[in-house]
Amino acid sequence: MDVLTLLQSPQSYLWAVLLGVTLHLTLLRYGEWDSSAPSLISAFFTTQLLLLGFLTAYTPSWTAVLLAVLHVSALGMSKLHLYEEVQALHRQYGDFVRLGPMELSIADPRAIQAVNSAQTPCTKGPWYNGMRPRVALQNSRDKQEHSHRRKVWDRGFGAKSLRDYEPRVVSYTTGLMNAIESQKGTPLNVTDWFNFYSFDVMGDLAFGKSFDMVKNGVKHYFMNSLKTNMTMAGYFKHVVWVAPIFRSIPILNFEHKRFWNFVNSQVDERMKMKPDKPDVFSYLLEEYEKQDPKTAQSLLNLQADAYLIVVAGSDTTAATLTTLFFHLSTEPHLLTKLREHVDPLFESNEVDAGALSRSKHLDAFINETLRLHPPVPSGVQRLTPPEGMMIGDTFVPGNTIVYVPLYTVFRDERNFKRPEEFLPERWTTNPELTVDASVFVPFSSVMVAAQFELSPKWLSKALGFDVVGARPVRIGTGQIGEVYRIELEYGVKTRAGPASVVAKMASLDADCKAFGLSSGLYQREVRFYQEVAPLMTTGPIPTVYRVERDEESGEFVILMSDNAGRVGSDISGATLEEASLAMSELGRLHGLILNHVSVEKHGWMRRTRPWAPTENMVEYWKRFKERYGDRIKPEHREIGQKFIDSFEVYHAGLDASSAPRGLVHGDYRLDNILFGDSGGMPLTLVDWQTCYWGPILHDPSYFLGLAVTPEFRREHGEGLLKIYHEALSASSPYPISIHECKAGVRMHSFTGMRQAITAASLVERTTRGDDLFLTMFERSCEHVVDTKALEVLPPPVPVPHLEPKELDEEMHPFSDHPLHNESWYFDVVDIDQQVGVWVRLGVIPNQSGSWYHALICGPHIPTVGVIDFEAPHPAKDLVVHGGEYTATHEAEVPLLKYRTTVKGKGVAFDDPAAILQGGAGRPVDVQMDLLFETDGQPYQWRRATRYEIPCKVTGTFSWDDHSFTFTKARGQRDHSWGPRDWWAADWVWTAFHLDDGTHSHLVHAKARGGDYPHLGVGYVQKEGEPLVEMNDVKAAAEMAANGLGVSTTITMAPLPLTFYVKPVGHAPLCLMAKDGRVAKFPRSWATITTNDGRKGVGWLEWNINE
Repeated sequence: MDVLTLLQSPQSYLWAVLLGVTLHLTLLRYGEWDSSAPSLISAFFTTQLLLLGFLTAYTPSWTAVLLAVLHVSALGMSKLHLYEEVQALHRQYGDFVRLGPMELSIADPRAIQAVNSAQTPCTKGPWYNGMRPRVALQNSRDKQEHSHRRKVWDRGFGAKSLRDYEPRVVSYTTGLMNAIESQKGTPLNVTDWFNFYSFDVMGDLAFGKSFDMVKNGVKHYFMNSLKTNMTMAGYFKHVVWVAPIFRSIPILNFEHKRFWNFVNSQVDERMKMKPDKPDVFSYLLEEYEKQDPKTAQSLLNLQADAYLIVVAGSDTTAATLTTLFFHLSTEPHLLTKLREHVDPLFESNEVDAGALSRSKHLDAFINETLRLHPPVPSGVQRLTPPEGMMIGDTFVPGNTIVYVPLYTVFRDERNFKRPEEFLPERWTTNPELTVDASVFVPFSSVMVAAQFELSPKWLSKALGFDVVGARPVRIGTGQIGEVYRIELEYGVKTRAGPASVVAKMASLDADCKAFGLSSGLYQREVRFYQEVAPLMTTGPIPTVYRVERDEESGEFVILMSDNAGRVGSDISGATLEEASLAMSELGRLHGLILNHVSVEKHGWMRRTRPWAPTENMVEYWKRFKERYGDRIKPEHREIGQKFIDSFEVYHAGLDASSAPRGLVHGDYRLDNILFGDSGGMPLTLVDWQTCYWGPILHDPSYFLGLAVTPEFRREHGEGLLKIYHEALSASSPYPISIHECKAGVRMHSFTGMRQAITAASLVERTTRGDDLFLTMFERSCEHVVDTKALEVLPPPVPVPHLEPKELDEEMHPFSDHPLHNESWYFDVVDIDQQVGVWVRLGVIPNQSGSWYHALICGPHIPTVGVIDFEAPHPAKDLVVHGGEYTATHEAEVPLLKYRTTVKGKGVAFDDPAAILQGGAGRPVDVQMDLLFETDGQPYQWRRATRYEIPCKVTGTFSWDDHSFTFTKARGQRDHSWGPRDWWAADWVWTAFHLDDGTHSHLVHAKARGGDYPHLGVGYVQKEGEPLVEMNDVKAAAEMAANGLGVSTTITMAPLPLTFYVKPVGHAPLCLMAKDGRVAKFPRSWATITTNDGRKGVGWLEWNINE
């Protein structure tokens, strides 16, 4: 135990009393010691500072030490503008300034990563003990405990939770605007009003009710008292041992005790409430209620966390709003500039929170506010490890309290040019104003990788050199991944390695990470560098030092050489020198890989589905036309429409063609090419997420269509293609004629058009982005015209629906995707008995267990069955031998008859919503035997490897002394295989059966993260009539507060049908990912009424990500 912690322990009070009594009896009662007290105290502190301090080397003289420490202490007890004085001290004395006997303020930019990163060896300092015996999340000094509690908080601030809070925040915002409007023309203290606003919002989210300060215009007791308590915390920041003594003295501690009595009463009141609206406290309370037994300490921690909800969300928000509006009001041109970017987001008078959150310009204004006025200007308190540590080039002794003063660092010319000026453009159009963006961590913490520590130790192992220091700087602007340049420092054990390396990792944003995982982009790039790059010893790719990937979480790191180079401009186009080098290196690359035909055998390299669903492309094209309007030339609009009309059959032709096949980069343009300086690699090709094994002439056609101007291509295109052909022929073992090259370029002329239309819908809209996408589209259209590609574009034809093969009923080969999943699903409804059953076996070979569920439900019975998220992986016979049950699955006649059974122990829930909350249920004996006989046309999806079959169902389901028999009841079964990320998208899945014999299968899905169009697919079929595929399915759902479905309305096209769905029986699940993500999965059987008066029954599910 260190001295500071000992001084704050309960035992310290006893020792203090004993010491005081002893001194009084032996010394102090003899003589008049009080008259000498000032001299004694001065002598004590001077001796301590000069002789006993460990940090005497950090200021230039003993007088400077004494004056600095006394001055800092005095400021801490008065104006509380310590950060300004610390900045002055750093300007006078340098990067390391001593604030106390064992305290340092460190302004070296390298201290940000060394002290505040997730990989730091430092721990929280003794100041965090200030709330004891209460311990809020922020104050927890135990990293393991903090990590556990943080997961609960993450749920409260997840994407879905924030969306749930949004209506209330909008309501309070409207109230604030109305209050300000009512005082128009009179002076207004905006600091007070922003505090009223932020405290009202966070009070609602913590205590279930507002403080009503915006409504009443009067400061609430809580806000005033909180300010007093936080001021006292500031006083004690450098004399933390005084705090517990102060709180123990009657009268002096009156306000402190009164404040916490108020907080405790609010928590008690909130615990008794049953709010119909979600709030942050709900998640903390849910975790507290799970504890058995509940301890006094856990209640104290809950009270402290409620306090933290309010403080963390109100004080910093109000301060940031105040300073932002100060700059906007005193510099009107900034307000005008911000309005230009933000006003278009409110054209419908509705708040588009998603668009606001993705606005880089709004982010820039907020970032610049936080840079000049960081919420924690002096930095947070950290304690160095006992053995000490290096910070930059300086050794700091162990158990030293250290701060990184953000106010000083953010206004340092080493990090930001013109640092005292408010310049939002440094974050957008003028990045040269930011020298080192890696230091910008306004809330005093920095994370580089969630799963992998880019520590000197890890880097030493990866590189084979003695790395003693590593400084990561984020580079690039990609949204799906994080890329860092790591500047390295070496020790004396070995020779030095590269001066810097580049690390690429998964995005820190949960939604972007989910998209990267579900789309397979992460897996594809990782496997490229693991399996393909080593074959390209002379190829134009970076040197790869290490690739690591966590199978369960999907996190990865690719450590590669830092090939500094020049990136060309996609808008202005390549020069002749750039284009010649790019085509030559591309030909050489394609030829190199053609020597390694084994690459083709990698299943992940082969595309198993089209580039994008046709319905998505139709939506993308619609958006493209609406966005750019008259800027699209009529002749180009016509070409684009023909391409979209033939999209499906065009890509089918590409897949079936006999064109030369090999490694395709997929996005070969200037943005992904680094042109090296002399002496290094002449060209480096990066960003391999879209690579695949396919027609190699995709890449040269794509480059010629997008990376050069039409005039340039008409003059030099044929010569550039010859350069490509010569380089390809020189390195390829297979003869490929120039005629084949020209034919391939012609056929692939539409690929750039597809990219322009798609990208314009998927990334945030900017002026440069608009110019880029229009340029890409126009060039691609001219490329199509020049190559006469319209002559080889297949005409649009009706495409017959796909049907599965008999062999598809069996288990398929697994990929190595961590979320590879093969599932067999079954459902049935008997409306006369008012019951429904659903069954699902989900084999997840790359996880610790598979999923098995078999549930029966209805309005008059409990929800009963087997729920197992860690089932043993079955063999090919699909028999699951669970711990207390056995389940079988067998295609008795492939595509015609399928039997599934289960027998063993299950659980029963009187309230099905309890399943969503993690309830245990009561044990029951369960037995099921159901036969599914095909009653319609089997339907194979076009967009994924899965099929659906409508059925008639016969058999029994029983538990304990209850039994139900099904006779030719209506049902559905499906079979799906491939990577399936339940936490990457929200959806509504349905299988309905109308009384007139019509069967339908309809899905509405929306990927999380960006502004992606929804996916709407399915079919409607009836015996004697052709199956009609749906391409515009939309579902609008109403959910109850307990998470179960209330109603859903489904529309579709091309048939003008609407289904009005009323759930009757509920059998939900709660799906937990290994990385902590949660998806609520309510499933229900329901009755259906159509807009033309027909009725029916069926099952539906809502996958809802938190």
